[in-house]
Amino acid sequence: MTLIKNHGMLIAVYASRMASERYDIEGDSDGTWSVIDTMTGLPYEIGALALESMPFWLALDLVGFLNEMDRQRKRPH
Repeated sequence: MTLIKNHGMLIAVYASRMASERYDIEGDSDGTWSVIDTMTGLPYEIGALALESMPFWLALDLVGFLNEMDRQRKRPH
């Protein structure tokens, strides 16, 4: 479990996702958040759009969506 602080204020308690999940979030120095591809360690990109510098709630929602899509892709059909 990780306590997340933004500008010195506790804003959320975020339980780390399972180690096997492909995407996670990372706090940026300006108080925004990025969606990280754990395979590369870099912000996830969709075309030319990098998923970075966004509010916490949006990064968390996108991580949930991307990890669910990744699980479905890996699921046998």
